[in-house]
Amino acid sequence: MSYYDPLYASKIAMPLAPVSISATTTTGIVDKKGGEQIDFEVSFGALSGTYSSTDKYTITLEVSDTTSDSDFAVVTDAADVGGTFATIASGIWLAITSNTIRDAVKSMVHRFSYRGNKRYARLVFTKAASGPNTLAAVNAHVVGLKSAGGGDIPDLSAGNTGVAAVAAV
Repeated sequence: MSYYDPLYASKIAMPLAPVSISATTTTGIVDKKGGEQIDFEVSFGALSGTYSSTDKYTITLEVSDTTSDSDFAVVTDAADVGGTFATIASGIWLAITSNTIRDAVKSMVHRFSYRGNKRYARLVFTKAASGPNTLAAVNAHVVGLKSAGGGDIPDLSAGNTGVAAVAAV
């Protein structure tokens, strides 16, 4: 479900409700129509367990001009992102590969932005080997929408939100 915030001219969505991620999980698709960028907020719960270079989680940002799964590609251009951990190394926004990184990101909200030209975006959480389950939630804000007089405020009526929820795994 999406909401329009007229004060900040933004559309707010929750493409991943709080969930324990035990396998590779893809968030719902966020539609940037009419906006300048998408601000993602990724929240991690109280992470525990042992993470390593093989027992790890990675989070990648994928974008597309269509909503077809096969058209999504990983963002690798650092100029298209900004915010916390604003580097895109081999397309990976964040990799939890050690207990030190786990302790640095747990119980916090991390924000980054996609400023590229593609219309649709989503995040992919990938669990490698036997890494522990990860608790996470994702909010997305489409920022910089034109004013109501500009004609680009998205239609947020039922069935036209441009966001899908991911199923709990």
